[in-house]
Amino acid sequence: MNIVTTNMQTMAFIKSDAEFNRAKVRGFWQTVLDRILGRRTHLLPFNEVEEQIDLRRGVDLGLTDIALANVVGSVSRTEDFTRDFSPCTNSHLNRERWRGIYTLVATGAGIPAIEVYQVGDDYYVIDGHHRVSVAKHLGWSTIQAHVTQLPWLVEAAASKMVDFYERGGLMSPNTQSPAVGFGESMSAPAPLLRLILYKNEVCRIPHAYSEVKVVSGNAWLTTDGRDMFLVRGERASLASHRDVALISALGSTPLVLEVRSEEESPDLLGLVPQQVCS
Repeated sequence: MNIVTTNMQTMAFIKSDAEFNRAKVRGFWQTVLDRILGRRTHLLPFNEVEEQIDLRRGVDLGLTDIALANVVGSVSRTEDFTRDFSPCTNSHLNRERWRGIYTLVATGAGIPAIEVYQVGDDYYVIDGHHRVSVAKHLGWSTIQAHVTQLPWLVEAAASKMVDFYERGGLMSPNTQSPAVGFGESMSAPAPLLRLILYKNEVCRIPHAYSEVKVVSGNAWLTTDGRDMFLVRGERASLASHRDVALISALGSTPLVLEVRSEEESPDLLGLVPQQVCS
């Protein structure tokens, strides 16, 4: 059994040299085409977005399978790979590392999870560049990763701040029963606003509203000095009497929200367009 295993490893390691050369040649021609078409040739550098995110407020998402198509950048090795992670350096260390990973995969030994930062829909590799390169070369669609999600800074997203009332409309009391809203014991329909935000947009929610629910998409909420990550069906108190509430859309899926006030008032009704949300 040991002899068979050793032979498999030897054969896989021998084959890995040819596979590395194939990957490198493919990367070379891709780079040539990208330069002709004026496209970027290497991985996105993490330092280009680092000033727009808050490293101190990263959320550890643990181990999860991520789409390799969304792994687009690197924290420290942007020049060692093309933008699709084909190797573009022929250094002995780079070659042998790539061949070692290929041999592990080809013999079924498995490879450790990579480590990445997630910014929006994109992933930046901290550790595991060669693992991603081999996985893409073999046609994998996903890879296991330890993910740390990083929020956009509000200051960096200031140019993407959207108007609250331009993105929503008052929900007619006749189209929304009390049970569908946020409270379970509402004696009368409270003003509900349905709001839609797109990727990385930020919205400041007025003090008149006190609770938010995510209808679809993913949201990053900052209120009362705290940050929260909300997914579909989750809700949160805005604590609007103590702090300004800011909410942003994460990911490519549009973020649909419902926000409501504690009570109906003429002043509140006058703030919003008189349109019915479907």
